[in-house]
Amino acid sequence: MVLDHERDLIDHNKALRGIKIVEFASVAKEAEYKIIKSSRRSGNGVSGSSKSKPISSSSSSRTGRSSTGSSSSNSKSLSNGSSSKSKHKDPIIILSPSASSALTMANVKSFLQDGKFQDSTTLPTTNTNMLQVTRQSKKFNRPVKFLVVNNVDKFFTKPEHWDRVVAIFTTGQEWQFKNYKFTQPNVLFQKYKGFYVGYHGDIVPPTVNSWNVQIIDINRNQRFRDRQISEFFWESLEKFMASKGFK
Repeated sequence: MVLDHERDLIDHNKALRGIKIVEFASVAKEAEYKIIKSSRRSGNGVSGSSKSKPISSSSSSRTGRSSTGSSSSNSKSLSNGSSSKSKHKDPIIILSPSASSALTMANVKSFLQDGKFQDSTTLPTTNTNMLQVTRQSKKFNRPVKFLVVNNVDKFFTKPEHWDRVVAIFTTGQEWQFKNYKFTQPNVLFQKYKGFYVGYHGDIVPPTVNSWNVQIIDINRNQRFRDRQISEFFWESLEKFMASKGFK
């Protein structure tokens, strides 16, 4: 019969799957295990490579620059610290050691601190080479102590002492500057405030007129003007000090 020769028809999906049921769970589990194991090996390899990676020249260069920058910064900090310490120490005023100087160690304190000028030739001689003067400064709103010296060879034992100098009194004699930090008057009086004290009516030395020096006239007889002249000196000096950063 015709039916004896007929076959069951199957669709496309059945043909691909076949008629036998296959269990893939074990295969999938084994594949997952192999993938995880392979990933772990790969991860260990990367880590080891990272640890043994050499430092590149650019990295070394950056490290060097960083170290140099740090060292430079520290040096600058130390330098600024030293300068700052000098600024907080008493400023220094230098007198001329010349015998012809109108302002000497014998009369400088009474003139600068008390506003009273005394002729040094009428006063007892003194062996003092250094003394302290206190100025009740209106500009700086506080008392300021100054050291007054007339012998830099004896007291200026460190370079930082010159950093504290704010004023130099001169008689116009260049030998005074022989052992100074700056021996040329035209340079010296650009760095420090220069003063010349003389009696009113006396001839001012030509050298003084050619230097950057403030001339202070003292009247021989009018003592009531001493305070005014002393204040003129301080105002000039404090203005100079403020321009140099003194506070």
